[in-house]
Amino acid sequence: MPLGPRETTSTGFLPSWVPTDALPPALMPHVEACRALAARYHRDGADVRPWLAQTFAAWDPRGIEDLAQASDIARDGAMSAVSMLAHAFRWGAMPAGDDARALTALDLPLGLAAPLRWLAQRLGVPACGNLYHMVIANWRLPGFTPGTAYSPATLRAEIERTTTMHSWLQGPMDGHLAATLRCLLLTEVAGAEMLPAVMRLGDAALRRDAKETVALLHTLRAGIAEVSGVLGRYMRPQRIAPEAFLSVIQPHFGWGLQQDGLRLDGASGAQTATIQLLDAAFGVRRESAVGAMAMQARAYLPAAQRALLELVDRRAPSVRAFVVEVVGPEATALWNDCLASLHQWRRAHQKRGAMYLRTENASYHSVSGIVAKQDSRSRAAAFERAMEEHVQETIDARLR
Repeated sequence: MPLGPRETTSTGFLPSWVPTDALPPALMPHVEACRALAARYHRDGADVRPWLAQTFAAWDPRGIEDLAQASDIARDGAMSAVSMLAHAFRWGAMPAGDDARALTALDLPLGLAAPLRWLAQRLGVPACGNLYHMVIANWRLPGFTPGTAYSPATLRAEIERTTTMHSWLQGPMDGHLAATLRCLLLTEVAGAEMLPAVMRLGDAALRRDAKETVALLHTLRAGIAEVSGVLGRYMRPQRIAPEAFLSVIQPHFGWGLQQDGLRLDGASGAQTATIQLLDAAFGVRRESAVGAMAMQARAYLPAAQRALLELVDRRAPSVRAFVVEVVGPEATALWNDCLASLHQWRRAHQKRGAMYLRTENASYHSVSGIVAKQDSRSRAAAFERAMEEHVQETIDARLR
């Protein structure tokens, strides 16, 4: 059963088990197609739609019985495979053509549409890819058996051996995709280690325990510094080349199609649960365009993660009030130190994101819609302006 908001595991927002592609029989053709995807999708003159349309023209309704009886980890694995193929069908090729970028609606072949709809409903997420299933639950680690337990500390120690379970790229570009995966995984590793402290912080405020509150803020300060360090190590051209990110990594995550009158975004960095957790824990306002986008992005997180974040949101005002009114200057200084580190992460994200966007790239496609397709200088400036408002919201959460 999915975890409730208070029933957190030692893996936090990461999968509870090593991700698997050993799926129910009805989904094994999808796994095989994922294994063949990169060679067909990431090359000059590619168009995977005819191949996928033929391969998945039909869907046996009995396949839903397979999914209904599968384990949670297998259903997550199924969503990773099916959404990966759905996004490949949506784009046709990487880099995508102008016709694909112009689409607003698209009919998937039944063998993709039916399991995608069922899985999305069962998992409580929109019927397209999301960051959790396309990245956070889409990795393999040599020597670790899929479906078995692991620890976030082990994932950190072995991170440079971690690769994508389902990749859509080949050659050097696949290496840049692997670096993107590692950056996001390490961010969620840090989140897994901070999550117990965030939950205990709320409990400490309810119990009026000043000593534990101070100790927990020390833990969070170190954890947020680790998150900032991850961004610094990976978000640089030597690890994730701007050309790779803008032309064949970020665009594949996007969906941007209408469903039931609503535009579905697909996967985006706004869905990073650790950053969502920190904003919630420290009561950062999310009224700016970027902040509002982050709140909307929660719809793409697994249901248990959303419930947990909502609980942290509800408890944040009482934690803040306790720190201000009872605990004293040491806790206030620690609180502000935590926000200073979060501000540092957000400022680095702003500046490095703008640096990437300044790269001349005709294939650029905005996943979130925050930055419109335009010349590189204009879109970089637009990104910096949008981020600046949320940076200010972070600064405003400090205690005076």
